[in-house]
Amino acid sequence: MKETPQSFIRLFREIVGRFPGKRKKQFWGLLACMMFVSLFETVTVGAIAFFMTAIASSEGVLQSGKMTSFREFFGIEFLGTIQGLVVSVSVLVVILMVLKNGLQSLVLFWTTRFGAQLDAFFGDKLFNGFLKMPYEWHLSHNSADLVLAVDWRSYIGHSFIANCFTIMGDTLLVLLMLSTLFLVQPVTSVMILLFAGGAAYYAYRKMHALQQKMSERCMQYSVALNRHVTKGIHGIKDVKVSGQDSFAENFEKEAYSYAISQGFRNLFATLPVRIMEVIGFIMLTSTVCLMLFFMNSSTTRITATISLLVVASWRILPAITRILSSFTGFRSMIPFIQTEIEYIKEIESNSNHQRVAGPVTVVDFPFTNEISFEKVSFGYKAREGYVLEDISFMIKKGQTTGFIGCSGAGKSTLVDILIGLLVPSAGKVLVDGRELDNMGRLAWMKTVGYVPQSPYIYDGTLAGNIAFGLSESEIDRELVLECCRKASMQDILDNLPQGIDTPIGERGVRLSGGQQQRVVIARALYPRPEVMIFDEATSSLDSKSEKAIQNTIYGLRGNQTLIIIAHRLATVKECDFLVWIENGKAKMIGTPAGVLDKYENSLHNNAL
Repeated sequence: MKETPQSFIRLFREIVGRFPGKRKKQFWGLLACMMFVSLFETVTVGAIAFFMTAIASSEGVLQSGKMTSFREFFGIEFLGTIQGLVVSVSVLVVILMVLKNGLQSLVLFWTTRFGAQLDAFFGDKLFNGFLKMPYEWHLSHNSADLVLAVDWRSYIGHSFIANCFTIMGDTLLVLLMLSTLFLVQPVTSVMILLFAGGAAYYAYRKMHALQQKMSERCMQYSVALNRHVTKGIHGIKDVKVSGQDSFAENFEKEAYSYAISQGFRNLFATLPVRIMEVIGFIMLTSTVCLMLFFMNSSTTRITATISLLVVASWRILPAITRILSSFTGFRSMIPFIQTEIEYIKEIESNSNHQRVAGPVTVVDFPFTNEISFEKVSFGYKAREGYVLEDISFMIKKGQTTGFIGCSGAGKSTLVDILIGLLVPSAGKVLVDGRELDNMGRLAWMKTVGYVPQSPYIYDGTLAGNIAFGLSESEIDRELVLECCRKASMQDILDNLPQGIDTPIGERGVRLSGGQQQRVVIARALYPRPEVMIFDEATSSLDSKSEKAIQNTIYGLRGNQTLIIIAHRLATVKECDFLVWIENGKAKMIGTPAGVLDKYENSLHNNAL
């Protein structure tokens, strides 16, 4: 079970500590601006309270010693009349209100933009980090969960940091307001502080546990909903053929459960605000009664105090409710943000490991002679034992090598090691005598073209799918056409109205299985690789399409070193030599003439 932070401060440090230097300066600069706005708002509230007092008790204000001293010191006789007093204070209040609202609007714009910039920063940190995580790490994580994690980036910048600003700014505002009240009316201020503060604390303590519980449920339902949608949409063909309604039924069930939890979460988030509104009116009426019946205050003093109290409450109560809402909102974000932090820690750990291990890129990784496996063994961290053990063989440049063996024998794992996606648990992979280690693994992968069993086609043009990952302006169109020619795609191009600029639909719905496979072959050829790997590239095709792909594959002989993994022996009969993998070991290595007869006999005996 994931650890949940016990305090706002802890999570605040986790997030702010990861800001880049520029963002940290902006954060503290914005906080200073919010403090200034709070101070300015306190002055404005005082001016409004004075304006209300001047309207309700003009004579009392004019005759007060402070007003007399002010008028005499500055020599402003205009303030000696009721009209002059009201007009002057009115102009002052309007000016202060305009400046206050202007400053608040400007700071709101800055803080909103800052939150959006943080969303972008953490989104990039997560997405870029996921792409750089080891391939084995991805094998143990659900891709739908990773997509959702990137989407949750808004909980960090747009939500959590925004709540931080709200809590800090409004807390300062409340303290300044209460300090002003304390100077004017100490007894009333203490009563407000104890009564309102105690009620706010009690409401928060009662609601936050329920809020936390509902938030965790919402996160769990959100993950489940995302998985149901991902499985249903990605597997739409199987869903329709099987006539399965379980995806929609499960989604409906989880969606209604999520709706109920979300309703309770929002209820528990807003209850403290409703409670504080009631407490505010109780506090106001109680103060009037206290001053009138127990403190024997004059009408003028009561009017002045109530004016200040009303105006201060006008700002204090919303500020307290915003603070409470932010804290309850903070509680609702914890499960989401904690998940983000856990992912970020994994990404940082991987990044630190790479720095300790050495640089991860080199300028070049030439391949001129041979690839050698020397006693290579491999075991997945999530499993016990090795799936490959003590594998040794050599592939000469320009050769065509076939890997054969039953399903689960370890062929694909062996190829993943050859590509550089997986790191051997023991032994070495050498390219021209140079070990394929951390220093050159990424550079080596750039020299390898890979054609998987299940082609991935995204919703874009043919050219975009071939020049995978490049923007339209970066695509070398002549190279795309050359790759199409090498992949025997002329018949495909003839049927596309816009040629390589024709959109081919998500998952290549406008293409047959064999055509999709040739698109992926062209994609693998685009970087001009030294080595081409075909991982069961024909296993899901009909015999006609399989023969066409075989012709395409062997048409590349002499240009690249070819490595072919296949169940169907017809695909590897023309290889230069074969590696027979059985139970994670190299059972036999040799020419097709020497290996295939023994392999077929083995299959026949196992079938009996």
